[in-house]
Amino acid sequence: MSNTNDAGGSKDIPDNFPAEDLVLKSAMQFFGDELLSYLKITAEPVTVGQTEFVHLEAKQLYEDFNFIKPDQSWIHLEFESDSIKEEDLRRFRSYEAVTAYICHVDITTYVICSSTVKEILSELKTGHNTYRIIPIRLKDKDADELLARLFEKQKSWNILILSPCCSPH
Repeated sequence: MSNTNDAGGSKDIPDNFPAEDLVLKSAMQFFGDELLSYLKITAEPVTVGQTEFVHLEAKQLYEDFNFIKPDQSWIHLEFESDSIKEEDLRRFRSYEAVTAYICHVDITTYVICSSTVKEILSELKTGHNTYRIIPIRLKDKDADELLARLFEKQKSWNILILSPCCSPH
């Protein structure tokens, strides 16, 4: 489409002017039933819904922890001490969406759950889409094994730090 409007003089139209959107919106408004049928969309609408929203909000998003993998995708960790609710999944999804949009990365969310809940809610169905997290139930893990490994690691670091070759003398 041309970026000039010759009707009533020559006025420049901004590059980001949504001309195609406006044409298709007008066509839907007047010929919606026929166009939906033509597009093989079989759902029957009851009325027209709002299409322009202004939602201005400054919000600090506090993600619990992120790791960046060699392929530049991210591992997002969330820590939950109680059961995971639908609202939690919506919040995790928003973290992923905003971070992926801003940083241009793929993200996988793991939720480390310390509650005693046996069945952890791990997916949220919203229309055609399904959002999923990977739950990790700490009650299924052996903490003694982890602590033993951490103590061994700490010992090896103490040996390195205290060895004579590393002393400042």
